[in-house]
Amino acid sequence: MNEIILSIKPMFSDAIYSKQKTVELRRKIGIQFKKGQLIYIYTSSPVKHITGEAKILKIDILPTSVIKEQYLTDACITSDKFDSYFLGCSHGYLIFLYEVVEYRKKIPLKKLALANFKPPQSFRYADKSLIDLIEAEKCT
Repeated sequence: MNEIILSIKPMFSDAIYSKQKTVELRRKIGIQFKKGQLIYIYTSSPVKHITGEAKILKIDILPTSVIKEQYLTDACITSDKFDSYFLGCSHGYLIFLYEVVEYRKKIPLKKLALANFKPPQSFRYADKSLIDLIEAEKCT
């Protein structure tokens, strides 16, 4: 399996680590997004660090109307932000997370750049050099 780097805004990564947010919403996902897959969480600006990891419990694709009706609380998102994010989309992906770990030692972008890491807009797959760097630097 290819590990995934998922870019998440600070307010949402904080909610994931505090166990308030149990599902990540996405307009699209890659083919490697599967049950049991490891995800490294890149907390975006202004933090700009890999801050932890989680595994995919399951993935659902549902009409956005159903997601909005049933999952706003689990996704820690307001109705207005949901509407803005899914504007023009009829369906969305729900990535249910488990085994969430926040690293005690976060890995800064400057260090990640040594493995030619460029922060993803949404997600990217991690190559071996990046995985090796993360595994060597992380402190759980």
